Order: sequence, then structure tokens, then C-alpha cells
Amino acid sequence: MHHIVPTSGTVINDPKAITIGRGFNHGMRCMLYAQDPERGSRIRLGVNVSFNDDVTINADNGGSIEIGDNVIVGPRTVMRSSNHVYSDSSIPFREQGHSGGTILIGENVWIGAGVVVLPDVTISNNSIVGAGSVVTHDVPEYSVVGGVPARVIKTLQ
Repeated sequence: MHHIVPTSGTVINDPKAITIGRGFNHGMRCMLYAQDPERGSRIRLGVNVSFNDDVTINADNGGSIEIGDNVIVGPRTVMRSSNHVYSDSSIPFREQGHSGGTILIGENVWIGAGVVVLPDVTISNNSIVGAGSVVTHDVPEYSVVGGVPARVIKTLQ
């Protein structure tokens, strides 16, 4: 891990489970959580990754988040590699626990402001996710996606 000077309000929880590449920069109040590293939770950021203000990256319950090189992430974006279990509606959802997953972000990806990326999603190389999108499925290479849920709206090249 390279030396990082956190900005105001920034949290890096369990740096032993977080790998940050050269050239990382971030705005204020960014939060990186790698909770439950004993279960395999981890975060890996490639080189030249940039987060705007209020970005939350949360890998817990055995989940992982990997972000490739040259990725830019807009403000108020959330990536969480786990989700609540909700298989039994007779039990309060908060008591059913969580299941961990994986989020993979390729290289040269631009994620706009206010995006939510859910578990078990891959955003492939050279793609753009439009502001306000909720990514629930894999994004193909050279795609522009947008909406709730995010869908391909344009192909790049």
C-alpha cells in the first residue's frame, strides 16, 4: 500500500485487507470498508484510481471488490459486495444475516455520480456507467449503460 493522506471525513477500515495502487486520489468523506477479512473480505484498487467526494466501497461478509487501473468514480457512488438475506419473510430481514459476493470493475471505467453497484456484478473494460444508475447485471466491454436498472444505451468504439 502506498502512503495515503486521508482527506476530511475519510475512513479506511482494516487496511490489512485493502490494497491501493499508485496514483490513487480521493475527495472528502470517502469510506473503504473491508470488514470480515478473516472470511476473505478484501478491496483491491489498481493504479490511477480516482474517487470523488462521498464514495463508499464496502466489502464484507466474505465479499470482495476489485477495481482496475485508470478508473474514475463520481461523487456519492456506493459499491457493496454483500446483501441482506431475505429468504424467510416470517423473520425480520435484519436478523437473517448477509451473503457476500464480488464486484469486479475493469480498466478504464468511468462511473458517474450517484451510482449504486450491487453484488455479483462485473463492469467490463472501457465502459461508462451513467449518473444515478443502479447496476444489477454485468456490463459488457465498450458499453455506456444507464438507468434503474442499468441497461446498455450505447456501444463505444
